[in-house]
Amino acid sequence: MSPFGPVVQHPFPKVPVEGDCPHSATTLVLFRMCPCQTDLRKVSPRKIKHVLDTHVVAGLAVVQVQLCDEHLEYFTEYLHYPMVCPGCGVAFSSWQEILTAQEPLT
Repeated sequence: MSPFGPVVQHPFPKVPVEGDCPHSATTLVLFRMCPCQTDLRKVSPRKIKHVLDTHVVAGLAVVQVQLCDEHLEYFTEYLHYPMVCPGCGVAFSSWQEILTAQEPLT
């Protein structure tokens, strides 16, 4: 658990925990997270249709992904910040540090 409190209070029922999301993608984002929370072996363009690219930068998993409004809400409204990974200690003070670039899909 984060020293700042739990990252998530309870399950977020609007989006699936793993696999493809059933909702339509609305936004192209660059998502970055520690490898403890984002396993690039499971999050790949071959396994999840909305994932376009994955790589590692400065020890963080960086994923180019198309997100639906519900997934954006998960990061912007649902998660608690500051957020500290209990595995490696990487800290994010806001959702803007995780979703680093956003562009609406046309």
